Amino acid sequence: MNSTNAPYRRIHRLRTPVVLLALSLCALVTLPATAQPMQREVESLINKANLPGVKIGVMLIDLSSHKTLAQVRRDEPMIPASNLKIVTSAAALSKLGDGFTFSTQLRTDGKSLYVIGDGDPGFGDAALLAPLGMNVNDLVDRWVQTIGKMNLKQFDGLVIDDRVFDDDHVHPHWPENQLHKWYCAQVAGLTFNDNCVDLMVEPTKPGAPANVQVRPSDMPIEFECDVKTGSKHLPVIGRHLGGNRIIFSGTVSVTPDEPYYVTVHDPPMVFAGLLQKRLSAAGIEVKSIRRAAFDEQLPEGHLLAEVRTPIQSVLARCNKDSQNLFAECLVKRLGHAATGQPGSWSNGTNAATSFLESIGVDTDNLTLDDGSGMSRYNRVTPATLAMVLAHMYRADGSIATTYVTSLARPGEPGTLEHRFNDADLHGEVYGKSGYISGVYALSGYVINGDRAVAFSCLVNNFRPPSNGRYVTPKALFEQIVEAADDYLAKQIAERN
Repeated sequence: MNSTNAPYRRIHRLRTPVVLLALSLCALVTLPATAQPMQREVESLINKANLPGVKIGVMLIDLSSHKTLAQVRRDEPMIPASNLKIVTSAAALSKLGDGFTFSTQLRTDGKSLYVIGDGDPGFGDAALLAPLGMNVNDLVDRWVQTIGKMNLKQFDGLVIDDRVFDDDHVHPHWPENQLHKWYCAQVAGLTFNDNCVDLMVEPTKPGAPANVQVRPSDMPIEFECDVKTGSKHLPVIGRHLGGNRIIFSGTVSVTPDEPYYVTVHDPPMVFAGLLQKRLSAAGIEVKSIRRAAFDEQLPEGHLLAEVRTPIQSVLARCNKDSQNLFAECLVKRLGHAATGQPGSWSNGTNAATSFLESIGVDTDNLTLDDGSGMSRYNRVTPATLAMVLAHMYRADGSIATTYVTSLARPGEPGTLEHRFNDADLHGEVYGKSGYISGVYALSGYVINGDRAVAFSCLVNNFRPPSNGRYVTPKALFEQIVEAADDYLAKQIAERN
């Protein structure tokens, strides 16, 4: 996770020490005499990693010659973790187009207020507001000020129209014991502040209550706070599922670099309650709040305010920062665009599957269960991910640039910021990492001038070997990518 002012939230990454070793006697891959140089090198790196019992899949494609450079278990369905975002973002971008913009609107007919959601995960997102010199409180205050200019002191109601998505906010295959954590935020047609509440805490005197602040302020939640200042930093944070009673207890000894992010239940109605409270504080009464009925025809009314988020911003948060909520909103918005019905995990993943079929992927043994890769029911192959990357690299117009640049890069803010630290790369790496328990992934591009390689590396069933030294999956992936980078450098040198 990130510091308070950092531009993204992210899952804490395991920092397992990298250990290099000699060739294991229990080699995972045989080395056929006819193997090509890259194939032999990849197989050698896997053998030296000393990861018996671990399932490793690799696919490398030279995007200039269209040749497969290396393949290991290329067609074996594996859990992709966040590398599923490679598919989700490609399918959504291909369907919606790089000119697509999400739009969240505030309208009125003079009697009631209407908030029209478009499935925009960026509405009220702190990272997207920061470059504008705003925070989430500022955004709500601007809407309140806009409403105040009407010189009306009372509205019959505030109606939330979140029907662009279905009302299934929680995926059934996400871990129940993690549903209060930001990476399992509920997915709805109206999103605000990443569908979380932010808790900022600082210790005071030993044994005394710690100072806790809640952001955005005036959130309509129940807050049970019994966190004390102690010698150990052992906070306990949770939320009662099915409601918005948040618990913060335990002890804190230091001021964390970032807030604690806790998901909220039914985000659209939480935002409605927040806006109602802010309007009340400004002397404007809203008698009731409600959600638009499924078949209700709302008046068009007058547009008071609109927040627009270009798809490029959403893709970057999805891929650079691996924000699960952004991926899930993309897959549901894709489903809405494909069917004209409320976006759902069902019609969204069906549309993503159709996209794969349209580029020549055999989907018979694949399973797309959500958009972000949090579900352990997802199954894709290394070849699938590499084929998607190859297709998007060759896409028409600015689609290719939009897609490639949405991926993370070493040394830059994002999930690869601290990766490839010791690598002496000739070209540029654009990639998407992934991790859930026992699963590691890294897919993307190595680009050097007009030459490029698409790569996909997946590891399932990882457990550190009980005997002997080993190379971590993350380090193994980086070695494979460095080999691809060296390959491109040699190809360019020979051409010149």
